[in-house]
Amino acid sequence: MAEGFAGASMSALADKFGKGRRKTRGASVADRIAEENKQLSKIDGRSLRRTGRTEVLAARVKLEIKTSVYAYAERHELKLGEVVEMAVELLMRDEQNGKA
Repeated sequence: MAEGFAGASMSALADKFGKGRRKTRGASVADRIAEENKQLSKIDGRSLRRTGRTEVLAARVKLEIKTSVYAYAERHELKLGEVVEMAVELLMRDEQNGKA
């Protein structure tokens, strides 16, 4: 086996070493990792400081929710922090109006 790991795509490695493992629902693990890396590459420290958003908020959510939040932010050209802020504002407004 002369081929090495350098330059191998994630999906090629997953195909090569993923045999016999249980299948994931929906997209392959390699596809999910590639999508996540694509989204994360858009964030850097300068953009966090520029907006005044310096605190970190981490939560475990379903893949569908994460994908929806990223898609909404991209569609409306918003940062993830702005989407979270908008959602919290709407929840608080509904609570004050007796809807929650």
